[in-house]
This record gives sequence, C-alpha cells and structure tokens, in this order.
Amino acid sequence: MKLQIVEYKIPDLLEVNINYRYVLYVDGRALVWSDSSIGKLPSEVVYDKLTQYLANNCKDYNIHSYTKYQNIFGFGGEVVFEKEVSDSYLKELYNARRMKALEEDFK
Repeated sequence: MKLQIVEYKIPDLLEVNINYRYVLYVDGRALVWSDSSIGKLPSEVVYDKLTQYLANNCKDYNIHSYTKYQNIFGFGGEVVFEKEVSDSYLKELYNARRMKALEEDFK
C-alpha cells in the first residue's frame, strides 16, 4: 500500500496570500489532514505531525473503513512525500506510540 502526503495550495482571497494544507493518504484514502498554514512546511515535519495525530486519535485500525477521496479540497494537489507501508500500518503506528509511552514510564 502507498502512503502519500499531498500538499494543497488554497488561495485566501480576503488576505491575498496562499495557505497550505497537507493530507495523509494511505492507498487513496484520506486518513488525516492538517490545519492551514501560511508557509510551506518540510515534508518530514508534516509527516511527523500527521502520523503523531493519527496515532493519538485513530479509532478504527482498518484502512478499508476509510473513504477514498479525489482532490479533497477541490484544488490540484502535489505529492510531497511517498512511502510504501504494510496493510497493518495503523496498528503498527499505534503499537509504536504505545511502546514509546511505556519506555518513558520506565525512565
């Protein structure tokens, strides 16, 4: 399965600037997206933020339960990060977060 982070450029007509929003897709399914930011963010920072939010707030670990979206914000997006992941990506992400929390408990 393919994990992608897509960057959407959304013009803000009132303030005359461009906002950026990032969406984490796994196999074409939008799992989580970021708030708007005024400037571009490095892909590693975006990946860390989105996966951390996903690990902390994910309630359904079956990727096939999520809906496939095309152009979620109506604007053309650009892929800024791409990675191959396993079918159990959400469970692995949750387990990694739990292990990190347990390690901190024993420090």
